[in-house]
Amino acid sequence: MGHIFVFDRETGEPVFPIEERHVPQSEVPGEQAASTQPFPVALPALGLREVTVEDAWGPNPELLQAAKARIRGLTNEGIFTPPSLKGSIITPSNVGGMNWSGASFDPERKLLITNINRIGAVIQLYKRSENSPASVNMKKPRAEIGRQVGTPYIMSRDYLFAISPENRFVMQTRPPWGTLAAVDMKSGHLKWEVPLGIMMDPATYPDAPKWGSINLGGAITTAGGLVFIAATLDGYLRAFSTETGEILWSAPLPAGGQATPMTYQAAGEQFVVIAAGGHGKLGTKLGDYLVAFAVDIKE
Repeated sequence: MGHIFVFDRETGEPVFPIEERHVPQSEVPGEQAASTQPFPVALPALGLREVTVEDAWGPNPELLQAAKARIRGLTNEGIFTPPSLKGSIITPSNVGGMNWSGASFDPERKLLITNINRIGAVIQLYKRSENSPASVNMKKPRAEIGRQVGTPYIMSRDYLFAISPENRFVMQTRPPWGTLAAVDMKSGHLKWEVPLGIMMDPATYPDAPKWGSINLGGAITTAGGLVFIAATLDGYLRAFSTETGEILWSAPLPAGGQATPMTYQAAGEQFVVIAAGGHGKLGTKLGDYLVAFAVDIKE
């Protein structure tokens, strides 16, 4: 949900305050949603929180209007909107927020580093008495189908993007679509948040570096003040300044880097290594590589 909760490891008491807030209720027959959910009060809420028609995006007028029409036709009550028979926009979505990255912590600087996806999901329920998984799949060939055996409903899950004729993602909500963020755990404030990766051709869209990329795979921090992360659709491993979020270095990988790097020392040298295997659903280049980079350690 893009929420950060911090607890005292000995007592279980929250370090930053948490409050229960009322959330949207389900209109699906037979389903009862919790009336409240916990929200962090002081810590920043990360990721896409809600989507309105004004948030629609498209690279040309035709695709922009298609995005607006799609958003307008869905149940949309902000964060914790329940699934519905009509179809609901779910934000931040099952890919984040921060779901597919985890977080990295710099104990010296007291900074929590995490990468973020800003994409909404669309979840729709179908009555099992009138549908089968196969028939739902025919209606939604691109969607993930959840059989939900033992319930009266079958689920489909899609996302707020279209697919271009070149089989590329065309996002339907405005950028940025992927970011890297640092949260100051002393103050509880967001220290910085910057775009992460590129998913559209900068030759055609000059602002593409500001828009970020869908990303799967986490970041690591080093004592030298660096954050290493790949994860994005463009197939690069990058190093950022932990203090400022400035990108300091990047290198292409031989396949998609949908993984979390690691670092180690050998014979007095420091290395960063990452598995570059690609990701079938994201459509990044597939491979079976382990790639290591030597880190220039300056005294």
